[in-house]
Amino acid sequence: MTKTVAIALTTLMVGLIFSGCVIHDLLGSCQKINVQDQIARNNENRNNLKIGMTPEQVQQIMGKPDNSEAYAWGTAWVYRTAMTSGVDGKANSDFTPIVFDENGNLIGWGRDFLLNTLTQKENDQKE
Repeated sequence: MTKTVAIALTTLMVGLIFSGCVIHDLLGSCQKINVQDQIARNNENRNNLKIGMTPEQVQQIMGKPDNSEAYAWGTAWVYRTAMTSGVDGKANSDFTPIVFDENGNLIGWGRDFLLNTLTQKENDQKE
């Protein structure tokens, strides 16, 4: 009887371990699909942005940003638009900044645009 119980418990534990791996893999796949959907939506919605929009108009199109960055001259809202560094990626290249001036007007988007704006504003302060 003890041997039968031990075999049953071992079988049950092995089954749980393997089902846990399957469940973990399925959840990971689901998370990846959700991120991919978000990325596709953000890239599609970005095509509807127009220079001069207000933050409210941008949020109506893009939804809530993943992050925001504040500067003396304005702000940048950041949206996930790629998955080069994995599902939980934090690489700058995975995100697109949407840039507003000090009056809250949309002035452009993209990592290069933000970097050029930062450089320009820095040079303006030196003059």
